[in-house]
Amino acid sequence: MKAVLLLTFALLLPATAGANKPDKDLAKARQLVDKGRYEKAAVAFEKAAAASEDGCLPCRVEQLQALLQGGLYADAAPVLRKILELSTAAPNPDAIAQTTAAFRTGLANGDLDALDGLFAVLSYQGEHGEIASLAMRHLAGQDLATRSLVCAAESRPVLVPKAKDPPIAGLLNAELRKQGWKGPFLFTRDMLPPKPVTKTYQTNPEEGIRLAGAVDLKGRIHGVRLMTPGPEKEVKDATKKVRSAYFDAATLRGRRLEVCLPASVGEKRRPKNDKSYEIEPVGVFAALARLETTEEVLNLVKIAGPDAPQESRDAICAVTKSKAALNRELLAIGWPGPFLDANDVDDPEPISTPLPEYTEEAEKAEAIGIIKAMAVVDENGKVRSVVPLRGLPGGMTVAAVEMMKTWEFTPVTYKDKTVAVCLELEIELPPPDPDEPKKDDE
Repeated sequence: MKAVLLLTFALLLPATAGANKPDKDLAKARQLVDKGRYEKAAVAFEKAAAASEDGCLPCRVEQLQALLQGGLYADAAPVLRKILELSTAAPNPDAIAQTTAAFRTGLANGDLDALDGLFAVLSYQGEHGEIASLAMRHLAGQDLATRSLVCAAESRPVLVPKAKDPPIAGLLNAELRKQGWKGPFLFTRDMLPPKPVTKTYQTNPEEGIRLAGAVDLKGRIHGVRLMTPGPEKEVKDATKKVRSAYFDAATLRGRRLEVCLPASVGEKRRPKNDKSYEIEPVGVFAALARLETTEEVLNLVKIAGPDAPQESRDAICAVTKSKAALNRELLAIGWPGPFLDANDVDDPEPISTPLPEYTEEAEKAEAIGIIKAMAVVDENGKVRSVVPLRGLPGGMTVAAVEMMKTWEFTPVTYKDKTVAVCLELEIELPPPDPDEPKKDDE
């Protein structure tokens, strides 16, 4: 049974919304809706939205309504995310309620694709407990491609970037584990990200076609799903490229696990004869981690250009081979830094390297050992861009990373100039002293 609704999303539209609506495409789309040809109508609405300078929020609302009327839940979910992303005001409660009801109707009729949109709404609302319960009820016994539907909950950090409450990923993972979920889990900063083995180029995750899938224990990706809408041909090409990628598995405290992997595919600034797509997995350093030659690294650097944002340039720290040779090449093309920690780069001397305090959870878990991270020490000796390489339980990895960001070193010189440099940082945590008073007790 198809869901037929008259959505009240229009109540959340500003008075001026839709001034740039391409009338021709909209008229065609509405005619197709009247004829019950919902899938083709959605394509026409997509063209209208793509042609609009402001994204045409009203076009998206009508597109969502057409897809839900046609019971096309897999296509409706990305459109819903786009609507929430474009909306400048809080969504109208009636609109959210009706949309949620439509996806629940699809699920009740046995269409698991309806979970995609339902999870998107629930994650937007922070309902991690219900997401976990629905996942266990409908997905726990399915294959990984189907279980990857839980990755739709990744939408919340994108949709509500200014939310003050905690990101849903960690809360949902805890609830999923509590209920016996085997994976995939949403990616969190405590995990080491899946590193691409296939040749990749880094791009801005906010650009291009956004997708999400699940990486298994052997590094293969399953169940690639569209997170935000786009032109049909571009979506098909992007999905094909992501499905062909191969990764190292993600790890948490030394153990491999199935993990959700958001990705972005576009065609931004490639070499003249290079027809490959750009795929960016999660993690600042991931894109460069497996490039084998100096030539490949330089190729990527030239694509981004010396004027690339600082965060993108810091990804050079993932390179582990031919460091001295690469530094010379980088210097020759006007690279502003950071440079790799090679034997021709002066070592920074520590000035201030305070240790983190033990968390209650770490003390209970008896978390002792070494925490390692890759960081950039800037031209002034300040630490930035800290990414954990090896962690400890009980929140100590996060505590250590935050403390490392306060560390100071002597400025580093390379070829007689002060530069930013990549540096591996390490903290060794001995057992906590039971006789040492805690701050609260002083």
